[in-house]
Amino acid sequence: KATIFMQMKEHENAIPIFDYLLALNEWNHEVLANRAESFMATKQYANAKGDYEKLQSLTPNDPRMYLRFAQIAEAQNSAAKELKNYELFLKYLEQDSVPATELEQIQKRVEELRAAQGATP
Repeated sequence: KATIFMQMKEHENAIPIFDYLLALNEWNHEVLANRAESFMATKQYANAKGDYEKLQSLTPNDPRMYLRFAQIAEAQNSAAKELKNYELFLKYLEQDSVPATELEQIQKRVEELRAAQGATP
């Protein structure tokens, strides 16, 4: 039912269901990931970050967590954290696992952040 709410972009209705499911099993990877996405969609970035940190403890080698942390930092106007997490994402990413256009956008954003901070690319 919660994933249906997500598909309908009714994330605020999905979150209580995910909360209930996590009360039954707080380490359910799929439920954590879905709740984190719903938190992102509803701009509850601190809650999303908590779920992503828990997911990262379950899958420490998953570079997508760095991507999510970068997106949260961008939403919270924290350029230094955004840059750090994008760089970690790019460092651990398997190049063929992300569409080329998305990868180019991320690389361009990293260049913009470095330029804004006075760093050299």
